[in-house]
Amino acid sequence: MFLASAETELRYKMEFTYSAYKKLLELLQNSGYKDVLYDTWGNYGKTVILRHDVDLSIKMAIPFSKIEKEMGMEAIYFFLLNTDFYNIASDSSRKLIDKICRNGGKIGLHFDEAAYGKQDVTEGILKEKAAMESILGMPITYVSMHRPSKETLEADYQIEGIINSYSRTFFHEFKYISDSRRKWHENVEEIVGSGKEDRLHILTHAFWYRESEEEASKALKEFITSYKKQVYFSLYNNIRDLNEFLKAEEVEDL
Repeated sequence: MFLASAETELRYKMEFTYSAYKKLLELLQNSGYKDVLYDTWGNYGKTVILRHDVDLSIKMAIPFSKIEKEMGMEAIYFFLLNTDFYNIASDSSRKLIDKICRNGGKIGLHFDEAAYGKQDVTEGILKEKAAMESILGMPITYVSMHRPSKETLEADYQIEGIINSYSRTFFHEFKYISDSRRKWHENVEEIVGSGKEDRLHILTHAFWYRESEEEASKALKEFITSYKKQVYFSLYNNIRDLNEFLKAEEVEDL
């Protein structure tokens, strides 16, 4: 019995690689699913909403947008305003977001309610929506929640001018599947391949995906190392003759 369970778990494991993601998109197309947005799904029969929460790195979302462009599919990328990992107002971040848009990606607000304490969630969403629109110069009509509380998941927020991806429609009436914490909690390939679900809502986090399969610990270590380099070059652009104090190769030893 133990061996059978282990074999089943191994068989159902999906790799966190770009090729595996592309294979999933191909499976969706071959199974008759039409990729749609939160405001266009009603025009089609079998539909899938592809959603990406960009929690840690905008740059690491670029390969996903390239794959989707190649496949002729569209997805929604949700960006945080309250994060220590990137700043959507910076020139480098706006260039990356523009590249995602050129690849066909749509942009939404990833809202972190924890940053607001006991303040009204709806008020916070509208505040960040307006800020993001001002920064990016585009309308923001979708919001997803970052690590939503039980109360938020049950609230079914209906907010004028912005669609809540965790509303009852998209969280309960669609088949919702996620790779949160680098783990598919259901066999996404089996669900897609069966074609039994008419409406799918698939959440992925591009941060975890690589060219080849890696352990989560290694992926995190690589990110931390790359972040040191990113900080160095940000310093380079702000401190004249930085290499007089610290050379780029010395960062590896920090």
